[in-house]
Amino acid sequence: MIDYNMLAGQLARGMLSIEGVYISTVAPGIYYSHTKAYPTRFSGFVFALRGHAVFEFNGTSYELAPGSVVHGGAGMLLKLEVVPEDFQFVLIHYRITLPELMPGEINYAETHYQLEPGSNTRMVELLQRLCDVTALGGPMNLLREKELFYSIMNEWLVSVRSQYISESGKMVEQALDYIHHHYMEPLTAAGLAELHSLGKKQFAYAFHKYSGCFPIDYLIRHRMRRAKYLLATSNCSISSVARNVGYEDAHYFSRLFRKHNGCSPSMYRQSLGNNPPDF
Repeated sequence: MIDYNMLAGQLARGMLSIEGVYISTVAPGIYYSHTKAYPTRFSGFVFALRGHAVFEFNGTSYELAPGSVVHGGAGMLLKLEVVPEDFQFVLIHYRITLPELMPGEINYAETHYQLEPGSNTRMVELLQRLCDVTALGGPMNLLREKELFYSIMNEWLVSVRSQYISESGKMVEQALDYIHHHYMEPLTAAGLAELHSLGKKQFAYAFHKYSGCFPIDYLIRHRMRRAKYLLATSNCSISSVARNVGYEDAHYFSRLFRKHNGCSPSMYRQSLGNNPPDF
């Protein structure tokens, strides 16, 4: 999964030079654009404007249509298949030198990936301006070229973020609803992720981005809210309250409750004046 925030950070802090901007139209067919004998020297972004194509970087395929953006790193093998009509796109070749990467950080300039911003007329306008400015040449236009490049990157990543929040928001809302109806069951982060056909880390990332906390933290907080309600309104034993909110071990439940509420379940119940008989 591409972390668009990390990608934005690399584009912002790296020393970047634009090596070429091209607007091209390719007829239907299969093209081996870069091979082991003739690899590309630069990393590049491809912005699809019209038609459909499949870009294959080092054996991994990406389907492009208007609104699609794909990236390939320098030195990669590229196969391009265009069907059933002409395909028009803008290609931006660039170099970037990054300072030392942080632990676990991926150098996105050396990878291939696709991020879908969706239809964006503003981005198309900026791409056309970039092509026009590049054709003019000259030192002042080189400065304008870089300004337009960063405007395009900003427009692209803001659109990607909006798309991601919209799509992941629906998924997280479904996950929240599931937790609210199944909190008394033995839920796990992996199990919740599997319900949405995602890996545990990818699901946790999306959940945290949308809700502000990780899935298990949210589950525990919801269980504690339900436990407080039961302690305040029922005469259930502590063990029964624990089972009703998903904990078979009453001692573990009590420790969690104290950690989150600053007192034991019994003390919380007594503070509200609810003193049911022990049974």
